[in-house]
Amino acid sequence: LYLGPANGNPMAGEHMQTAGDFAANMVAGRVRMTAGALTPGATNISVALNPGSIAVQVAEATLPNPVCLILPLDANDALLDKHKKQARTTGIFNGVEAIGEDECNRFTFLGTGAHAESVELWFSRERNSVCRLEVLPPAGIDGTGLGALINVPVYVPGRWRNDPLGSKLARAPESWDCQTVAQAKRQPGGSWLSLQSEPPPSALLAAVALSKLAEASGVVGLLPPHAADTLARLVVESPSALKANLPTTTAPPVPVDIFGPQLRTFSFSYSSTFPVQGHPVDSGMSAAGLGQAPTHRNHGAGEVRVDLARRRMFLRSEARDISSGLPQVESRVIFRGDL
Repeated sequence: LYLGPANGNPMAGEHMQTAGDFAANMVAGRVRMTAGALTPGATNISVALNPGSIAVQVAEATLPNPVCLILPLDANDALLDKHKKQARTTGIFNGVEAIGEDECNRFTFLGTGAHAESVELWFSRERNSVCRLEVLPPAGIDGTGLGALINVPVYVPGRWRNDPLGSKLARAPESWDCQTVAQAKRQPGGSWLSLQSEPPPSALLAAVALSKLAEASGVVGLLPPHAADTLARLVVESPSALKANLPTTTAPPVPVDIFGPQLRTFSFSYSSTFPVQGHPVDSGMSAAGLGQAPTHRNHGAGEVRVDLARRRMFLRSEARDISSGLPQVESRVIFRGDL
């Protein structure tokens, strides 16, 4: 599957390439889909649509294990969908084209997708198989809208096999260790699985590719309407990215008894004034009495750092306004009891 601008050239590297598998049991209403970009360390997505729920498993290179969420669906909609006749859509025959070694009939379904998109279908009557699907943006867009070109190298019509994709997906999400979306919303980071009419910029492209495949499959009748509509609105965001965006919290410091054995180091800064008695008075009179000269006071500041465990101490102090000839004095004391 090539996902990118509709006016781009997939063969020129202008699209993201995604590969995967697709299987559907039309009678039981079960769909299985997988997708992953064709690059090292790419994110892989597996989807299991069952009557009443949709489960999605995401495997990212930054996560130690795959994670899974399950979203309950309206069971009444699924039940009604089973009894509805297959949605009939009319395609326009556009001739015969060669896809690989097959001669395939080309049909166009105009504006019938979930997002008013058009779908192209290439179908081989000789092999009774789908050759290719293409999803095009709605008419009137300049061609830069997101489209998808879906090649189908192997198409097997017939009954649902015991394990349709050879990876134990038939019974999924039985072994996926899923949380519900409601549970995820109550946890830091929130839920990365939802159903939306339009994918946000943060949606994983592999999931966008699956939604395009589901939309095209619904238009041409490969999926029942309810299943196609649900999967076409599938939005999967990166679980690891949501956790990485959480605000960091720092645990509050544990108070330590300054006279207890747990105290190992401490430090503080200080300031001093000498003498303490009396305050300078602007009028030339001090608080000690009228007519006396203003009290001159010296100011100092410093810091102390103590390492009790290693028996070390550092003291720095400075005094200002000592005299007119000595405006500032600084002294430093270093004690090393560990030597």
